[in-house]
Amino acid sequence: MKYKVKTLEVFGSARLICILGIDGSGKTAHARKLLLQMKRSGRKCKYIWFREPYFFSFPLMYLCRILHFTKRIPLPNKRSQSEHVYKVEPIALVWPWVRFIDLIVWSVWQVYVPIWLGFDVL
Repeated sequence: MKYKVKTLEVFGSARLICILGIDGSGKTAHARKLLLQMKRSGRKCKYIWFREPYFFSFPLMYLCRILHFTKRIPLPNKRSQSEHVYKVEPIALVWPWVRFIDLIVWSVWQVYVPIWLGFDVL
């Protein structure tokens, strides 16, 4: 198995458990088994599947699409397209910061608030 498990104790007894690994290595299966075991032992815990957040970036991307500020680039499979917001320079400068703010807000909401409430986050 090619995965790593890291734990971090913050806010007393609540823990953040992060499972890292390549696709198909069994991270989700191990996380669910661990979550079940932790719940059976009486711990309050929450499972988070951490994907890309879109709090602010999605509305900005949609607005750029409506105003034709994005470039659509067809992908080789001809069924899907890639969106790029680099057509307008001010948006190109702001875009990475909007994504960064999304990540910070998502991390605080999904990870640190449950830990603060006493949940183990897996």
